[in-house]
Amino acid sequence: MMKLRSLKTYRKQKNPVFARHLLATRGQRPDESLAEFLQALSILAKDCVFKDVTAAQSKEEFIRDIFKNGLSSSSIRQRLLEHADLDLREAIDLADSLNMAQNQSATYSSTKLLYSASATTDRRELDDLNHQVSINKRSAVVASTFKRFAERQ
Repeated sequence: MMKLRSLKTYRKQKNPVFARHLLATRGQRPDESLAEFLQALSILAKDCVFKDVTAAQSKEEFIRDIFKNGLSSSSIRQRLLEHADLDLREAIDLADSLNMAQNQSATYSSTKLLYSASATTDRRELDDLNHQVSINKRSAVVASTFKRFAERQ
């Protein structure tokens, strides 16, 4: 006879970081009473996986969540959300690595354009391409600076 596996095996795991984002950004709807709003918040809080933690742990988790939610790159945010159990250090390291890969990828494209642009006589196009490469380099410096700042925290 075939054994049935536990229902828990097939249940999709919730992402507590995303659940906290939903909770933090949930506002009262125009047609919603205070009691309904409070009930909706209580339901959303169930997936947040709140634990007893120290003030330092709470601070680190809060910074991690705001870091993920506030990223300007949706592709980096998506990759971070794939890992629900990342701590702040791991999130910063992964984001830094992904940011560097994006910048290097953009440099490949810019370099290709520079080579093709060097054959043209339009100095303005060449200046624009050099400016794009400069922006990519500055983005890498900003990411590196943020990483050093986070390490001191």
